[in-house]
Amino acid sequence: MQNRVVKSPLKPNDYYDQHFGFFCKKEWNWEKQTQFPVKLRLGSYQEAQRLEGK
Repeated sequence: MQNRVVKSPLKPNDYYDQHFGFFCKKEWNWEKQTQFPVKLRLGSYQEAQRLEGK
């Protein structure tokens, strides 16, 4: 497997880029490496949406 550098479309000093949670960062890296959306959720989809305020 090649070592790829995954660049965020966000500015390096962007608040959200600096404050992503562990799993958000991993999801982002995996999605960019595989070109396939990977989503990890602890609990049900509805519970995750509620916790995220959606």
